[in-house]
Amino acid sequence: MIDTDELAKRNTRFADGGSFSGLKLMQGSLTVIGCVDPRVDPTDVLGLELGEAAVIRNVGGRVTPATLATLEMLAKVVHARTGGPGPRDNHYAVLHHTDCGITDLAAFPTC
Repeated sequence: MIDTDELAKRNTRFADGGSFSGLKLMQGSLTVIGCVDPRVDPTDVLGLELGEAAVIRNVGGRVTPATLATLEMLAKVVHARTGGPGPRDNHYAVLHHTDCGITDLAAFPTC
């Protein structure tokens, strides 16, 4: 398990590296919706570079009401900051994977 000191060190390296400087909010037009499973990081699976896409992760990579609310809020943030683009100007990818744990929820239909 990674402890908080190590996480803080990694965060400092990231911040000091400036890899995000110059990147605009939502400079790309892609939003990926994927699973929280740490074995399938959408940025790694799709070979995305920092700033190329917004990534939303939830259990099973599902488009839920909460996901739609997040997309709407993100569109408003982008519009407030840049005057555009709107949600219709974006591309969306829903990334599923094999051996997803959400299939285990079939035994719990009320979840």
